[in-house]
Amino acid sequence: MIEKVNTFSFNQEDILVPMIEDGDFKLNHVVLPGKHAFPAHPTDALVTIIVLRGRLQVALGDQQPVIYDAGHVIVVPKGTMSGLSNPDEAKTEVFVIKR
Repeated sequence: MIEKVNTFSFNQEDILVPMIEDGDFKLNHVVLPGKHAFPAHPTDALVTIIVLRGRLQVALGDQQPVIYDAGHVIVVPKGTMSGLSNPDEAKTEVFVIKR
């Protein structure tokens, strides 16, 4: 088999699972329970966030927070102060790509 296959589940609770790490490329599967937030931190790479389910509130730099629904793809430059949170009671699920 030439390809490498990874799987993920939509039924997970509160997880951050590294799915792929290949040099500078990383793919994480993240499930945020209701009202959960990650502390603000500067990004350590160019970050792409794909919202799979729910809504994600993103606060970047000194901008006002913006809420993104499932289907949005957000690209955050390296070194940007960022805070991510789930503004709702329902789970939010995202893929986070770092490169």
